[in-house]
Amino acid sequence: MGCCGSKETMVQRLSQNDEPATPIRAKKPRDLIFLLLFIGMLGGMGYLAQQSINKGDPSRYLYGVDSWGNVCGRKKNVPIPAVTTSGMDRSKHIYEFNMAFSDIKTAADPTRLLTGANGPAVLCVKECPARFIKCEELLANNSYQLEGSVVTERVCTMPYGWILPHVPVINRCVPAQLPGKAGTKPGVSSFTAVIHQVIRSMVENWSDIAYLVLLSLGISLVMIVLLQLFTRVIVVMIIIIAGVASVAATSFLWYSYAISIGKINETDVTNALDSAVPAVQDFKYLLPLCIAVSIATIIILVLLIWIRKSLCLVIKLFDEASLAVFSMPGIFLQPFITLLAFCCVIAYFLIIGGFIFTVQVPRVDGSGMASFVQDPKMPIIALIAPHIFGCLWMMEFVSGCQQVIIAEAVSGWFFKLRRKKCKFDLCPASGPTLNLVLYNLGSVALGSLVIAIVQFLRVILAYVQKNLKGKESKMVKFILKCMACCLACFEKLLKYVSRNAYICVAMYGDGFCAGAKHAVALLIKNAKHMMALNCVSAFCILLGKVAVVVVTAFIGVAWFSSKLGPTASVLDYIAPLAIACMGSFVTASAFFNVYSMAIDTLFLCFCDDQERNNGSDRPYFSSVALQKYMTRS
Repeated sequence: MGCCGSKETMVQRLSQNDEPATPIRAKKPRDLIFLLLFIGMLGGMGYLAQQSINKGDPSRYLYGVDSWGNVCGRKKNVPIPAVTTSGMDRSKHIYEFNMAFSDIKTAADPTRLLTGANGPAVLCVKECPARFIKCEELLANNSYQLEGSVVTERVCTMPYGWILPHVPVINRCVPAQLPGKAGTKPGVSSFTAVIHQVIRSMVENWSDIAYLVLLSLGISLVMIVLLQLFTRVIVVMIIIIAGVASVAATSFLWYSYAISIGKINETDVTNALDSAVPAVQDFKYLLPLCIAVSIATIIILVLLIWIRKSLCLVIKLFDEASLAVFSMPGIFLQPFITLLAFCCVIAYFLIIGGFIFTVQVPRVDGSGMASFVQDPKMPIIALIAPHIFGCLWMMEFVSGCQQVIIAEAVSGWFFKLRRKKCKFDLCPASGPTLNLVLYNLGSVALGSLVIAIVQFLRVILAYVQKNLKGKESKMVKFILKCMACCLACFEKLLKYVSRNAYICVAMYGDGFCAGAKHAVALLIKNAKHMMALNCVSAFCILLGKVAVVVVTAFIGVAWFSSKLGPTASVLDYIAPLAIACMGSFVTASAFFNVYSMAIDTLFLCFCDDQERNNGSDRPYFSSVALQKYMTRS
């Protein structure tokens, strides 16, 4: 029996025929308890979202709110008891205007821009004042009828009651010039101009951004083909660069150490070993550094020599992965479905998070002005913590589902499709998706839960570090950083183990724990090959992603230069080009992640094939090239 209720993998053995033994996929639901737990979590998230939507109001942050609880741009505002100016129709007053910008005290205390009880007044205005205007005139123009004491003591507190010229930026009025001790600070004016130009260029060139992202699809396919054709060259370059760079760095450090010895005279050595003489300092610090780098170089060279024969396997697996993914072109659609699911989770996280942060109640001060504070009946920490954890779990769950689907499609190709006369499958994900839904959702729920717990611990630790910043001792700071580093490394380890566990789940129908056990056993038996594969394939795939982004950037620069002409400012195309490059990186990642998962799956299939079959009465499923490699090694 495997852990979590899973059974050991069933193995088909041969009796009297020459067909190779293949793993039989157990068709039985696994880890159902964790699937039920995941469904319960989704129900709890739904209840949390419903409560937050009922009591939160993110429009206060999106559109702004004045000091009397009226949301800017809203027709029907809710009246607040004891606040006579609340409940006003602000449908035509779409800009939030912060009086603190016109107050000279703001230059000395920027925190005054944060509104709250007894803070600077905030108005909802029809338009931002483009000229110097009296404060009372601004109030009258925007239908604010306030008592005289409130006007003089809380609203119009700027020097001589004059309002500075402002410009609109995303529903907010920002001063063209910020008041300072000796006049004004014109930097804000240029900043607002830059913001306007960037937003305008993005709006005007959105179609070009979309074209560049679509173009990156084709570039990604070309890069995958080139990676297949020139894998041997790229791998050799990586080995040469790693070896030469290590030796060069070590040689340079020892050369610097020799020079530092020559600069130290006898007096320095006898009288100033602990002084701040530069040559002595070089002598003291270079020696341990040289020793450490030399040890690292020796380790790198030994590893390169040790894995040199495994590099042939890496090259062959790249070829196999290319053959697999191009035999199943429909598999490239799977990452975009996953990307759509990611976008839905992120949108849910942001939207519901906005409602959670605005679960607030009004607090009225003595002058009849209101500010919104946290609802004591619904503490924000009790709402945001499960929200963050649930979204982390959902993100990892979506990622795990994609990995299982791709792994089953590729392993099916390795053991079945490549032996058939028709080696082409337009829709390879249909069967794996059905098996995932029927049998493996619980295993994915368990694997994603383990990773989400570690990620949530990292979030908690980051929150603690932020709150203790500047208050903790050096020892506490060191301990927190060590904990953060350990958790980050542990998360990477869990993701690697889970990735390979999902492959075994897809191949054998195991539960998550049994799949992890099986995967780790195979990886340990093939540790040398695994090390070479992980190092080289990760670098090659990263190189492919970067190449797609660089090519897209070059094409984008040429595109925008020809479209906008030589008189265009850099700001006219830098923002849309940056968005296009980010989109191209996401697109390239979608393609190359399929390629990476295919390589990892084929490696475990290869390991299983070598362990299960012998090449005679049970012939290998591996290609002839891989069989020749195994014969040589």
